[in-house]
Amino acid sequence: MSFSQIYTNINNQSRDGENDWETVPQRQPLSGQSLNNGGGYSYTVSPIESLKRFLILGCEGGTYYVAQDALTLQNARLVEKLVVEMNMGFEVVSTAVEYNVNNKAPKNEPSLFVLALCARLGSPETKKAPFESIAKVCRIPTHLFTFVCYCQEINPQGKGWGRAMRRAISLWYLNQPVDKLAFLMTKYNQRGGFSHRDLLRLCHACPKVDGQNILFAYAVQKTFKDFQSLYNIDNEIAALVESQELETIQMLKFIKAVEEMKTLNDVDNWEHVHRAIALIQEFNLVREHINTNLLVSKAVWEQLLEKMPLTAILRNLGKMTSINLLEPLSHAANLVVQRLTDEKRLHQSRIHPIAILIAFKTYMMGHGIKGSLQWTPKVNIVSALDKAFYLSFVHVQPTKKRFLLAMDVSGSMCSAVSGAPMISCYEASAALAMCTAKTETYHHFVAFSDTLENISINASMSLSKVVANMKRIRMGFTDCSLPITYALNYKIPVDVFMVFTDNETYYGEIHPSQALCKYRREMNLPNTKLIVMGMASNEFTIADPEDKGMLDMAGFDASAPDVIRSFVLQD
Repeated sequence: MSFSQIYTNINNQSRDGENDWETVPQRQPLSGQSLNNGGGYSYTVSPIESLKRFLILGCEGGTYYVAQDALTLQNARLVEKLVVEMNMGFEVVSTAVEYNVNNKAPKNEPSLFVLALCARLGSPETKKAPFESIAKVCRIPTHLFTFVCYCQEINPQGKGWGRAMRRAISLWYLNQPVDKLAFLMTKYNQRGGFSHRDLLRLCHACPKVDGQNILFAYAVQKTFKDFQSLYNIDNEIAALVESQELETIQMLKFIKAVEEMKTLNDVDNWEHVHRAIALIQEFNLVREHINTNLLVSKAVWEQLLEKMPLTAILRNLGKMTSINLLEPLSHAANLVVQRLTDEKRLHQSRIHPIAILIAFKTYMMGHGIKGSLQWTPKVNIVSALDKAFYLSFVHVQPTKKRFLLAMDVSGSMCSAVSGAPMISCYEASAALAMCTAKTETYHHFVAFSDTLENISINASMSLSKVVANMKRIRMGFTDCSLPITYALNYKIPVDVFMVFTDNETYYGEIHPSQALCKYRREMNLPNTKLIVMGMASNEFTIADPEDKGMLDMAGFDASAPDVIRSFVLQD
């Protein structure tokens, strides 16, 4: 993606009327500004940049100023404006697909929501494009169920299952190898009120081969007994041996193993546990296939862990700790630490940084958000999660520039990160700032609200220590100009101001963009730049879109380090 698409900067000229250096309070607008949710005035990012923020930050949980439902509606109207009024349907679809496929966003739901909207809006070409991308963006059935659910919710009274929808869903099933499809269908049974039985009946998928015909029958029948009345697995396997249909034979054996696993429900019966372990070994069954009664067995979890993907490890750290599987120096603990700190495995597994941050914060809490499960965090696992967070970002060479890392700790930043109720925006901003601090040698941390203070954070600190230090800082009103005026007052030479904020500034006597112009002039540093890391899915920014030395980004873009480096080194 070119940088002209990433940031909205055009030229380095000040706006008309702003070069007389008369300061304007943030409760009064500069040219081109709009009233923000905090009562001050900020610039408005372009609609396509707002879309990118939504794709990365989502709107689950809302923000300090805007409730979740209102924020969802606001972003839905944004997509409608882009597609219908601005005729940018193709760009909206391609952007949503890019952010989904390239793992730029923590979650897939926002991109699937955007694609579902596009499937119901705009020109015939725009409506067709999301369905053509289904195979790319719906990598597992959960994504497919979510997309279908959004389509139904967006147009509940409409036809819903038109020809394009039926064809796209059918192809998703028909283009999968039957052994892989059997695994996916048994691991991810249903979501949002839809099951495989529902989708197959609605899309009218026509099997191409016998294996698909058998598998679809297995999914559509209400019970395994009903399926057995149509297909006796042992007889089918015997018949297929002669025709050498090995893929179908393996699929049938797999289904038989899954159904047998459902009957193994006595954790005190060693035969049940031993048989479950044997089935896991032979058929690579995963946690979702296991009878819940056996999920308190260390032996079962030890076997599951051998081939457990990283995403599953992150989800199950609490459970494995609660049953004493991850005791220090144990084989299981060593295996988890090794995998969490394997940089190549992290990137191959498409683990997004925020997924690790959520796992880290949840594990540190010692209990989940829901349910009664509790555990005592293990130091070695905490350390591995800390390291994994930084490893999950794209690594770049240092720019050797001087960075002032400024974190907004005003009241609005105490709201939770979208989809992560255990993490506040200011805690997340500190974690993100640490990524820059670990890359750049020359950096300094400050925190601001209506006052500014230096904070005792350094690049060698653990993530838990950073979060603990941030919690001690007093919150107040929002003045995003403070980091710049602070550097000017104390004559601190800065090449890059990096501000982590929700952009709802209103309290200061000078706008941040004006403060930067003044800093450049009085410090004789004309190339000093401002990077704004947006921590909320709104349309506001303190970065002047007509100043090429200011960059606006969504906070949890996994490619941020590479974009930042290119921007900082650009003349």
